[in-house]
Amino acid sequence: NQGQRINLVLLDVIMPKMGGKEAYEKIRQIRPDVLCLFSSGYSINAIHTDFVLKRGLELIQKPYTPTDLLRKIREILDGGPQ
Repeated sequence: NQGQRINLVLLDVIMPKMGGKEAYEKIRQIRPDVLCLFSSGYSINAIHTDFVLKRGLELIQKPYTPTDLLRKIREILDGGPQ
């Protein structure tokens, strides 16, 4: 099952057709243990990012560099800040 090989998903907070929150909840129904990183161009204080912060989920703010993204992913996969 290829779905079992996915360790982390990257979701934008705002996406067409299905927002990041809804996609996250559907994914968690299938894989409750999957890690998730949300991305947003909205400020931390924006209502769109509120659910991410309230749940203690990981968020990376746009714009970010490929190196920033890789570091954040590595941090999450390793279990927290270094």
